Amino acid sequence: MEPDIYKQSYNLEKEHWWYSARRTIILYFFELYRDSSPSARLLDAGCGTGYTLAQLSKYGNAFGVDLSRDAVGLSQKRNLERLQFASLDKLPFKDNVFDWVFSLDTIEHLENDTAVLAEFHRVCKKEGYIFLCVPAHRFLWGGEDMVSHHKRRYTNNSFAALINSADLKIKKITHFNFLLFPFIALIIFIKNILNRHDSSINQVPNFINNILRLIFVSEKFILKYLNMPFGISIMCIAQKK
Repeated sequence: MEPDIYKQSYNLEKEHWWYSARRTIILYFFELYRDSSPSARLLDAGCGTGYTLAQLSKYGNAFGVDLSRDAVGLSQKRNLERLQFASLDKLPFKDNVFDWVFSLDTIEHLENDTAVLAEFHRVCKKEGYIFLCVPAHRFLWGGEDMVSHHKRRYTNNSFAALINSADLKIKKITHFNFLLFPFIALIIFIKNILNRHDSSINQVPNFINNILRLIFVSEKFILKYLNMPFGISIMCIAQKK
């Protein structure tokens, strides 16, 4: 990603509706599937600027890796210690060491997502879990993908096929951020028509931020029981066999 995007993420990650609601939904499903062991080993693969890694640290021994020195440097400002600069297809860990591997909007940045999933499989313990989020729907390609240096967006079928090819068992796969889908899709289409290729994740007034966050977070109660066929992103929880 562009260095300015990392700085923007660092400043917005705690309170911005998209980051905050997405994180709440991820932690909600993590708590549904995890056991209560305080010694669990967690890996945030592509930890970015570190706010989610800081939250995961409350659940066990959390480690973070990222290929960007800018991201690792910003994460260090959050007083996180278990950080490494590394490529996700060459993780600096032994086999079978993590109970959970998180990769939250990261594999779409990399050329060889198959090799990355193989590495996640390698470092994950048997019957451990891999939690993945990726951007959905190729027709939503826009400025956010460009400034973030995405290589692709996924369909539900292509993402499921990738996970199955890594010898993982899918426990949950669904689109999310679906309630705001028409609004966000319209913004993307308008910006594409205007040839504007910048990020849409910007500071908004608190009142609007709180409303958008409430709408997005409310999806967790639906997603607990249903898998949605559309949304801005896809979420998957898979288990190593």
